[in-house]
Amino acid sequence: METISSYSDPQLLEGIRQEDPKILDIISTQLWLDLNVKVAPQYNIRDYNQLVFIRNKALFQLWKRVKDGKYKDEGKLMGFAFGILRNVAKESRRPDKRPKVPIENAYQLHIQPGFDTPPPVDFQALIIDTEAVPSTKLLKWLASKQKQDQIILTRYFYHNENAEQIATSLNLDPERVKVRLSQLKAQMKNLR
Repeated sequence: METISSYSDPQLLEGIRQEDPKILDIISTQLWLDLNVKVAPQYNIRDYNQLVFIRNKALFQLWKRVKDGKYKDEGKLMGFAFGILRNVAKESRRPDKRPKVPIENAYQLHIQPGFDTPPPVDFQALIIDTEAVPSTKLLKWLASKQKQDQIILTRYFYHNENAEQIATSLNLDPERVKVRLSQLKAQMKNLR
């Protein structure tokens, strides 16, 4: 199994710039380890959902800073990433002054996506028939799906990609993506 030490900093940087899923997964795993071993105990963070949020936000900020050229090869990339992770954890401990939104209105929010968080989906566009499906039911159904299924649905409905494009971008068999997409659409029709 490959680890973060299997790659040099230039290889990691290039992987981030090219959005290489293998490199991003390795960096994500390292951030998860650092978060659980070093950062979470320091800031007394025990909630799993909060840990996932911190890791995703740190990974997104790392990607954005590398893309924007804010990382200038001045040191170890993972040291830079750890600093971002620590800052995101500190920020998450501050009280949240934003108004709380009930889940019925959650689909209207515009949330900045992370790497393994698909972009916000227009959940109303996911409703295939004219008969309205309660949005909470649809949100719960989508949340119960595996990550890959969520990505496939998001790319199909939100990015208007067809099965071949989705399969190419995710390095999957196009026939399997077509079958899975039709299964998911059938499940959505049965939500009534």
